[in-house]
Order: sequence, then C-alpha cells, then structure tokens
Amino acid sequence: MGNIALTTLVILVLAIPGYLVRSCYYSHEFTRQVLPKSGTDDIARAFLYALPFHFIGVCIVELWKHVGGMETHLRFSSLFQLLSGSYEKGDTAIVDAIYADAGLVITYFVTTVLYAVVIGHALRHYVWKYRLDITWPKVFEFRNPWLYRLLRPKVPLPYTGAEVFVFAEALTYIPVDGFPGKTRLYRGMVSGFTTEEDGTLKDLFLTQAQRGELRKNYAMDPTFDWKEITPSSCLVLKYSEIKNLNLTYVVPASSPSRVPARK
Repeated sequence: MGNIALTTLVILVLAIPGYLVRSCYYSHEFTRQVLPKSGTDDIARAFLYALPFHFIGVCIVELWKHVGGMETHLRFSSLFQLLSGSYEKGDTAIVDAIYADAGLVITYFVTTVLYAVVIGHALRHYVWKYRLDITWPKVFEFRNPWLYRLLRPKVPLPYTGAEVFVFAEALTYIPVDGFPGKTRLYRGMVSGFTTEEDGTLKDLFLTQAQRGELRKNYAMDPTFDWKEITPSSCLVLKYSEIKNLNLTYVVPASSPSRVPARK
C-alpha cells in the first residue's frame, strides 16, 4: 500500500505542469468551465500534457551533464522504480538520491512549472490572435459554444485582421410599465458574457446599449422607439430573464476607426 501511495504522489507531482499549461490556456473567463471541477478528475490527460515539458527538461539536464560535467545521484532507473512501485519496503536509496540532489530537483521542478505557465499563456494569445482555433478547431478550439456565438463567430473575414462585431437584440421577461402583456426589448453590441459551472450562459454584457420604449398614442397604436441607456455604459442582462435572443454578425468591408453603431 505504501508503494502505491508514493507512486500516486509522484505521478501527481509530475502532472502539475500539465495542469498548469491547461489552466493557463483556458484561463480566459469564458472558457474556465471546460476544466475538471476536481484536480484528480483528469490525471491521465494532465500527465500526458506534462510529458513534453519533462522530456525537454530531462534533455537539458542530460546535455548539461555531458557538457558541463555535472554529477547527479538520480538515474532513470530511480524514476522508473518510483513510477512502477518496484522497490522494496525500507529501501531508502531513492530517497537518499533525491535528498542529495535536492537543489537540482527543486530547480528543475520550478523551471518546468514556469515554462508551462509561459507556454500556456503564450499559446492562448497566439491562438486567439491568429484565429488558430477556427482554422484548426480539432487542435485549438475552445470548448465553449457560447464563445463562438457571442464573441468569436465562425464567419468569413474579408481581410487579414478584420474584426467581427456581434449585435444582440434581446426580448426579456421584464414587463413594461403601463402596457400589460408587453415585455422589455434591449439591443447592443456584445462585449462579454459569463457562464455557470456547467457552461450555461449566466450574464450577457452589452455596450452601446439601447432600450425599447413604448409611448401611448390615444389616436392610434402605441409608438415604439429606441432610447440609449447611457453613453459608453455596459448593460448586464441575466440570461434567465431573456425570452428570445437574436444575434447579428457584422463584418466591416474596411478597417473601421470605431465600433459601428447600431441603427
């Protein structure tokens, strides 16, 4: 039982760079729910993601040993024994080797962790900037359907660097004062959203927001008009209060100097 516990601990420690590179890649608030709720729910995948970092780290250590003449007490056989649990109870040789190379082990682990963090953030930045998640979705796609409906629609772009603006018209359950049976209508440009832990849409953020206004006209049917809520404000709509949501994707024919206003 002791062998199994120690082997499990070693695997968890070696998988940490894999957890970190995934966490940093999915660190954007719109994709955080794709990560396992518990750190032990996805050990195998995290361990596989960590293997390239350990491979590079071990290669650097081996090169340093051959070029710089560095001496270490740890061997591949020691790691194999730890991972397989093939060592006798009371055998302290592996522990002694780790203790003798404690400085090297700590330096290796800290460097590998920092490298994983940098790679995770850098990869997410370049994937987002160059739309690699849309070009190669099987490899880089962010597993959040709302992201590609509300912020990053998969529509053709007329030129390199073109930006897609997403306008939303939301019919809510909020009643309109003085008009029984009528509910409030909002519209604006989608600037962000939040989700529940299970990926369900929670809040919708709109800029250039406008509210539909009904005015009584006793000579004829009520008149309808749009009223700007507040210039440069952000309207937060709860998804639970939205009855219908219509999205319009707008791609300017040329690079705009400002965000196009909804007319």
